[in-house]
Amino acid sequence: MLIYGNLKNRSILLASLCLLVFPLQQVDASRQRVQFCCKDNQFPFAFRDGHKASGIFVDILDAVEKRMDINLRIRPMEWNDCLEAAKLGKNDGVIGAGYTKERGVYLDYPGSEDSPDKPLQIWNTVYSVVTTPSQRFIYQDNPSQIPKPVRIPKGYYIGSLLKGQGLEVVENGKTDQPNLISLTSDKSGSVVMLDLLARALSQKKYFKDQLVISEIPYRTTPSYVTFSEKTELPPSFRADFWKSIKDIKADTDFIDGIVDKYIESDK
Repeated sequence: MLIYGNLKNRSILLASLCLLVFPLQQVDASRQRVQFCCKDNQFPFAFRDGHKASGIFVDILDAVEKRMDINLRIRPMEWNDCLEAAKLGKNDGVIGAGYTKERGVYLDYPGSEDSPDKPLQIWNTVYSVVTTPSQRFIYQDNPSQIPKPVRIPKGYYIGSLLKGQGLEVVENGKTDQPNLISLTSDKSGSVVMLDLLARALSQKKYFKDQLVISEIPYRTTPSYVTFSEKTELPPSFRADFWKSIKDIKADTDFIDGIVDKYIESDK
């Protein structure tokens, strides 16, 4: 009887655990799974932090995940690998992609095929020209006058634009810091980089009073969350996702808070 009682109690306990766990599994399974990739070195927007993705874009999409009650995974990857994974349908989409006709073949942007809807962008990415004080150069919206060589990280799409304008481009490293070090050492040429990052790095001790960031941007590029043309996520889901990004970005206090978090952390 004692053995039977123990078995009976164990059966009741197991049954109770199943009742508790099974509904939770059902709820979790019902949440739409979405997998994106992003750049692993685009501080402060998207970068690798240990084994996970971090940055302004990631924080915005974390808010989208909660708003839409979905199961979102973001993989930080080398940029060309990220684009290739989306092209092959290994990821549902790409975070932070500027629009090009080539990408428009395998990535779905908000809006029409040839003209993405800018209000649905995740960020308006600004690239600025950076030089040193001794060069006495201020960019005046004439690319041909940008001091050469123009330094950029390897694989950045901005490189193809600069080369197309006849500029000598040197691609070096995965981030902008080595290029800034080279610039301040040689006191010649220039760096074209993210304005937000340039202004953050210019406050660091090593670069303090060593950089001149031109006020007129070299280029302003809308960045989007895009979906792979091979994803199984329906158009209605994509539309809801893009609208959620727009709504979250309308909360200026939230956006200012996450921007300050990353800029302050890099000082």
